[in-house]
Amino acid sequence: MIRDIEENLQIMETDDCENDLEYKIKQNAKMCLGISLKEVTPQLRNYQNQMMMQVQLERPSQNLKVDFEQEYFETLILDRNDRIKQLGEKLKKMNELFKEMNRLVIEQGTLLDRIDINIDQTFTRIKKGKEQLVQANTKQETSDRAQKCICVLVGLNIFIALLFVIKHTLL
Repeated sequence: MIRDIEENLQIMETDDCENDLEYKIKQNAKMCLGISLKEVTPQLRNYQNQMMMQVQLERPSQNLKVDFEQEYFETLILDRNDRIKQLGEKLKKMNELFKEMNRLVIEQGTLLDRIDINIDQTFTRIKKGKEQLVQANTKQETSDRAQKCICVLVGLNIFIALLFVIKHTLL
């Protein structure tokens, strides 16, 4: 009966209320179940005491109260050990997750470092390329002047050659 009451209380704790009326009904039901639990608990204690007295009368040489307490403590210890084992397993899983996150962070950091290095190298290459374009432009401008000078000199040579030809043909 106590277990049923506890289960009903847990069910009422987990269900969500859609409106105020439903909430008030659940609160009322919880109070009724709490009152029922308070009424049943003393009855259970009396029944346990009666059973204990009866067992002690049947076996007076053994102190059953100590045995029950010892069993109770052993159960508590086993339960605590189970919880500690579960906690240890959860901690191991968390440790694995943190190691995986650490590995991912290191990988991402390496990628960021590579990107940073590539950006720096690209910036340096762009500067060198700009300098080379400026030099090429300057050389091209000077080569145009040189071509003009060469053309003028070739033209003068042809003109002088024609003058020599004309001078020798007339003479």
